[in-house]
Amino acid sequence: MTRARVVDFVFLVLLSAALGFAFNSQNPQGVELLPPSLPPSVQVVAAIPKDAVVVDARPRQYFERGSLPGAVNVPPQFFDLIYPMLLGNLDPEQPVVVFGRTWSRLYDVETARLLVERGHEAVSILEALPEARP
Repeated sequence: MTRARVVDFVFLVLLSAALGFAFNSQNPQGVELLPPSLPPSVQVVAAIPKDAVVVDARPRQYFERGSLPGAVNVPPQFFDLIYPMLLGNLDPEQPVVVFGRTWSRLYDVETARLLVERGHEAVSILEALPEARP
């Protein structure tokens, strides 16, 4: 058997990358190559305004493990189904604060973008979850 050459190694890396990209593009839950961008009107805030509606954008299983008090669960993959039931009657000028990141997905950015597309004018993203209070 011959020894592996640098060309063989490069070929295997390129083939693996091509197959990975092909699989990722065909998978509806695939990982985005570039992070989604925030609409210009969306602000990042450190605190939740008093009259704001709080939206937890994480998938249901994360929401059930614990969320902020009073938050409604509206994950982006079910946005069109859940939005009319939970937020359809909301005044477009009422502040909405979205949170919900995992190590691999920016659910909050996706949901904030969808809210802006629905005409909400005061959408913001919570910078970090507040510390648990005793």
